[in-house]
Amino acid sequence: MIGLNLLKAQNRRSADLRGTDVVFVVEHKTHEVSHLILSENFPKVKKAAVRKYPDSNFFKGKIWGDYELTKRGILPPLKTKIELHTREPFFPGDQFFPGDQFFPGDQFKLVTATTRVVAIEKGILELERIR
Repeated sequence: MIGLNLLKAQNRRSADLRGTDVVFVVEHKTHEVSHLILSENFPKVKKAAVRKYPDSNFFKGKIWGDYELTKRGILPPLKTKIELHTREPFFPGDQFFPGDQFFPGDQFKLVTATTRVVAIEKGILELERIR
């Protein structure tokens, strides 16, 4: 019985290490993340994505740990680690916030949540949900 529980705990940890692939939907005008969608549920053709989320760019990312599914996609619980890959658009040609600079400690709106920039390195914006 102990061995079975240990195996379940190890499987959870390894899933957390891989993370869950997500897509950030970033509105052109506001430069805010309007939706955070599971990658597997996101349209694979840009035309369909633009039809569903007009005037937006789309970027790859990862989330570690649990999350809640809402009408606007994923809502991570407090203290969840989230990565936004600013140099990896979901579709070629999309650009991330031109000219915007982020620094550790900056707050970043993520759908209905507030996150804090933990680190920025090699095109990866590491965020943590604080509200």
